[in-house]
Amino acid sequence: MAELQELADWLTRWLQDEESLRLTVLAGVALIVFVLSLIAAQRLRAWADPVKRRLEAQAAEYEAVVGAVSQARDPNTLRLLERLGRGLVPLDARKRSRIATKLAQAGYRSNRAAALFYAAKIIGLVVLPVIVGGTLLFLGMEPDVLLLLTALSLLIGVLLPDSWLAKRVRKRQGVLRNALPDALDLMVVCVEAGLGLNAAIQRVASEMKRQHPELSNEFNITIVQIRAGLDTKVALEDMVPRTGLDEIKGLVSTLVQALRFGTGIATTLRVFSDEMRDKRLKAAEEQAAKVANKMLLPIGLFMIPAFLIIALGPPLIELGKRFSGGL
Repeated sequence: MAELQELADWLTRWLQDEESLRLTVLAGVALIVFVLSLIAAQRLRAWADPVKRRLEAQAAEYEAVVGAVSQARDPNTLRLLERLGRGLVPLDARKRSRIATKLAQAGYRSNRAAALFYAAKIIGLVVLPVIVGGTLLFLGMEPDVLLLLTALSLLIGVLLPDSWLAKRVRKRQGVLRNALPDALDLMVVCVEAGLGLNAAIQRVASEMKRQHPELSNEFNITIVQIRAGLDTKVALEDMVPRTGLDEIKGLVSTLVQALRFGTGIATTLRVFSDEMRDKRLKAAEEQAAKVANKMLLPIGLFMIPAFLIIALGPPLIELGKRFSGGL
């Protein structure tokens, strides 16, 4: 306790010294300007080199397909974060596989994604409480309130990465779910035109690259796995944990059964596409039916009081004037 009291006294004296505070602020501003200048110079040098721009574009396209990350292109900050989080990755294979699957469903399939995720959790665990605690200490907050808010920021820093990851997964799954019926229709056209299943998947991935890049990326990964020698059924089944969608699981099961029993893929895909469109229409109708209930709270909080003020305000004011005049 004595050491903490001495530290608090020193911070108090330092904050009360205007000259020291001014020099510290100037040093911080100078450091920020220096770092931003270095970043700007690096970006300008990369932009001025057309060969490097071409190589970076090719590397970005490769990363978008297989989820790879080039070690040589990583900035030092990313490498530092990876080293920081590498020791925090769970040793248990099931826990490590669970977090890797969750990150893949969010669109992060790099080998270092888990390490970077745990590094982000450590940053939230340390940096956010330090910022909050330092700000409250600078404002002269009471010790009890300072401790409570710092503990609350610590809890937020721990839970924020998981909450962000879950939100990212839900958003990506929604994008994939909305894009799947269009992809199925295009796949039906390709199969009925005489293309095989693998060629149809590759054609759909190529055609939907601009309109639905997320689903196109998943199909591209499947094609890359098939070209690498993986069995078509295994490559299709590997798409299920990458997306976490029941619709993808149903599509893969349908295609695997069609390949196993030799049934017509076009007819199977057409039936499944119709079911997907009906399901999407029902989901849209369900969301539309919820709008009325969701509007009750804003109407009750904002519109009804405003209407009462406009409708009853002038009569009440006039009534008040008459009573005051009569008195």
